[in-house]
Amino acid sequence: MGIPGEGGTLSPIPCEDEKATRAKIADRYFRPGTELDLYVRGAPTGSFTVAAEESEEVGCQPRASGRRHGAPGSTYDFIALYPDDAVKLGPIHFPMKPQPDARAVVRLALGDKAPGTLSLRSVRRMTDGSQQILVADVALGSGGHAVVIAEGAGTDPTGWKAVWSDLTDGSQPALLLVDAFDLGADGHPKVLLERPKRGGATEWILLRRDAKGWR
Repeated sequence: MGIPGEGGTLSPIPCEDEKATRAKIADRYFRPGTELDLYVRGAPTGSFTVAAEESEEVGCQPRASGRRHGAPGSTYDFIALYPDDAVKLGPIHFPMKPQPDARAVVRLALGDKAPGTLSLRSVRRMTDGSQQILVADVALGSGGHAVVIAEGAGTDPTGWKAVWSDLTDGSQPALLLVDAFDLGADGHPKVLLERPKRGGATEWILLRRDAKGWR
């Protein structure tokens, strides 16, 4: 849950009163029978019918159960919008050229910080103009976790460079990739990350690419 702003920004919902905040969100989005439009990577991919609110008693992130319609069964991360929400979403653009192996790109990017095996949780491949971009969410054999954004060209992993990364060693909450999409429909992709915290509020990070890189 977030509040969209100018220029494709996304801000957390103010959460001074958790119970009241959850109640307001649930009243707007989670009434039984509410139909939400679903988007994956900015592209419409069906809908979700709310059956019941199932929020926890702690935090401002409400939950609801229900049934999705017309969405791929293998896809678990969605952006859900109420049909009259004032939010513009555009689809990300996919590379049309051969791509490198994501594990190889991540291993080169992390170097000796990534010993052992690498297990890809999810990968996003996209373009921003002529620039090719790879985003990888990786579980490390050492118990750690990493999110890496790399840019480059060609199938040779050495032709790609990590331009942003986050690495955790397993002793702290990991930053996870939620999805990539064009928030604001300005033609430039954004990457949404979350850091779930047991017993506390989830941290959300929206990365945008500009002349200074991803930030």
